[in-house]
Amino acid sequence: SSIIDYGSAIWGHISFSCIEAVQNRASRYFLGLGSHAPNRAVQGDVGWKLQEDRQMKCVINQWLRMCNMKNDKLCKKVFSWCVMKASLGVKSRYAKTLHFLNQNGFQSLCNVNNNTNFNDIKDELDDVLYGISNEKWLTDVNVLYSKTGEGKNKLRTYKHFKKKVETEHYVLLNIRKKYRRALSMFRAGVAPINIELLRYGVNKKTEEERFCIFCNNTIETECHVLIKCPVYDDIRNELYNNIPDLSFFNINDEHKLYYLLSKKDIVYNVARACFYILDRRKILTYI
Repeated sequence: SSIIDYGSAIWGHISFSCIEAVQNRASRYFLGLGSHAPNRAVQGDVGWKLQEDRQMKCVINQWLRMCNMKNDKLCKKVFSWCVMKASLGVKSRYAKTLHFLNQNGFQSLCNVNNNTNFNDIKDELDDVLYGISNEKWLTDVNVLYSKTGEGKNKLRTYKHFKKKVETEHYVLLNIRKKYRRALSMFRAGVAPINIELLRYGVNKKTEEERFCIFCNNTIETECHVLIKCPVYDDIRNELYNNIPDLSFFNINDEHKLYYLLSKKDIVYNVARACFYILDRRKILTYI
């Protein structure tokens, strides 16, 4: 980030997808996900601050440095002139900063002679930026169709148990990468099962035709694989034996799925089960 954010006090009011892609690629590598994994699932589980938030913090920090500068300095004179022009409607990075300050409760900082220290507003600014980015993230998670419009949103399951951007427990655990990868694929809706595999290529089918190869006329979704499919009964039973909460067995199948993919105290066992289910499916489908 020290390299990516270099100079962002000047250009940070602009979003660059190529910069965000660097962070997303690093997150994907750690989770073991491929390029088809939705960015919002990757961002939501890793929980890193978004690039736009870091940029805006640098912009505001630089703004306050200029405000605290003595009025006889040339830089302060140029800064005051630019802010004056921006307040009159001239489009510039200063105009965008003024707009951000006015829209988010920092009107007092619009005065070029305010003596506010950045550390005094840092926590409040963090909360505001997190609220903005989390709301945008949540909106993208809950859209019905993918950005290309060629199919439905892959986060059909994810949106039911993930409500904000924060680092997930399984990401912090020191578990085998293959286990972490399997769990993250099921969470992100990109596990190699027919609901995802038959989304692309020459064998592409509608969602209603992506049947389980072991169960007639049943769509092979995450819920079917983890909760219902009899091929994985032994793996599933071993997992269920390690669930201490007896209320789990009284809820419907969809809520069982949400429970398994989001509960902290059983995350290792779930990740392990996800791996062995996918491993068995791979062996059986290649015979």
